[in-house]
Amino acid sequence: MQGDPSLRPVPVTWAYKRGVKLQLIEPGKPMQNGFIESFNGKFRGKCLNLSYFLGVRDAKAIATAFRHDYNNVRPHSSLKYMTPAEFAAAVVNDFSPLGGLKGEVKALETDRPNQGWLTLI
Repeated sequence: MQGDPSLRPVPVTWAYKRGVKLQLIEPGKPMQNGFIESFNGKFRGKCLNLSYFLGVRDAKAIATAFRHDYNNVRPHSSLKYMTPAEFAAAVVNDFSPLGGLKGEVKALETDRPNQGWLTLI
C-alpha cells in the first residue's frame, strides 16, 4: 500500500503489519469483481435506496429481510431462474457449477454482515 501509514484504515494497517498482501480492484475496473459489483447494485437499488432506517437495529432487520428475499424468494437468471437456496439444494452431492467441485453446497443464512450467501462445506 502506498501513502502515509497513519492515514490507512484499521483493517489495511492490520493486514500491512502482518504481511498480508491485499489485492484491490484497480480504479475504473469494477468488473475485476463483477459478482459483488452486481450484488452491490441490487442491494443499493432494491434495499438501501428504498428504505429509511430509524437506527442500527432497524437497518439490520431490513437488511436481513432483503437477504432472505434475495436467497429464498427471488429467482436469479444466472442460476437458471432458481433461488440461491433452490440452486444449492439442486447441487448437493452433485457436480457443482461453482468450479466443478464435488461436495455439499448449502445456503448460508447468517446475521453476520459481509458473509457469503452460498458456501461449500
